[in-house]
Amino acid sequence: MAIATYGDTQFYRFSCDANWNTIQDGLYDSVAEAKARLPEQYRYVAADWNVREDVGK
Repeated sequence: MAIATYGDTQFYRFSCDANWNTIQDGLYDSVAEAKARLPEQYRYVAADWNVREDVGK
C-alpha cells in the first residue's frame, strides 16, 4: 500500500501488487483517514509505514 499527495489537500491510498502496480485507489482528506479506512483484508496486517517527503523535488 502507498499513500500519496500531489500538492493538494487530499491524499490517495493505493493498493498495489508485488511490483507496485496499482490494484485499487481511494481519495481521503488526511493520511490518518486513509490508514483508518483500510480494506478489510489489510486491517490486521502489521504495517511499517515509511515517509518520503523528498519525492518529486
